[in-house]
Amino acid sequence: KNSLSSDLKKWIPAVAASFLFSGLNQILLTGTVLLSPTDRESGVIIPCILLSVGTANIIAAQIEKIIRHTEEKFFNFDTRIWRVLFCWSCAALLQYYLLMKALTYMREAEMASLTWPILIGVNVTSFAIFCRLRWKEKYPLTTLIGMFGCVLGIIMMIAGRK
Repeated sequence: KNSLSSDLKKWIPAVAASFLFSGLNQILLTGTVLLSPTDRESGVIIPCILLSVGTANIIAAQIEKIIRHTEEKFFNFDTRIWRVLFCWSCAALLQYYLLMKALTYMREAEMASLTWPILIGVNVTSFAIFCRLRWKEKYPLTTLIGMFGCVLGIIMMIAGRK
């Protein structure tokens, strides 16, 4: 299936808006390193972030439910789904903890602006490798060059700051 199909008008605005709000989220998260050391070390930043994200997701889920006219119960999951959600929650806690540490260390090294490019580059490249290995997706040469460029770009950004 051609990814640049007639549905282009549908997914391009959605992807562009997603990038915009993802970037806004990254700016706000990066702003946490500007807080005083007492505030950063108080232990409330991660719970506040997760609570706000969780609240927004619950509201979004309810809006989607209304749009789709779904009558299903809100938490109607089987046991297997609850286990996945528990693992997902643990991964989210670990991710935000490590992100806050990385932002703090990168700010101290005057390299906070590299945190997100590195994070996203590693994320995109890792997911592409996962899709290739797990789902046997085929990549054209241009995709492989892009992944190589992503890794090379990260290395160059880090090396250029030293």
